[in-house]
Amino acid sequence: NIYVISPTNPGTGLRRISTEGDDIMPVPDPSGRYIAFASNKDGQRYYDVYVFDLTTTEITRQTNSDSDHEYPSAWK
Repeated sequence: NIYVISPTNPGTGLRRISTEGDDIMPVPDPSGRYIAFASNKDGQRYYDVYVFDLTTTEITRQTNSDSDHEYPSAWK
């Protein structure tokens, strides 16, 4: 599971951003608004990349792979 906390008030604002499945390798974007992570949350066998919007709490799937090569590493 992936959690975030308030950067200005450590220890507060704990929020779980992931849901089902295995969620791994979270990578925040430079602005601090988004977090990319790999997950098999949609029941697929392989991992895909998802993006969590910290403002809207919306999660969007970014890839649809048929192998385990989709992991976020850095924002470009």
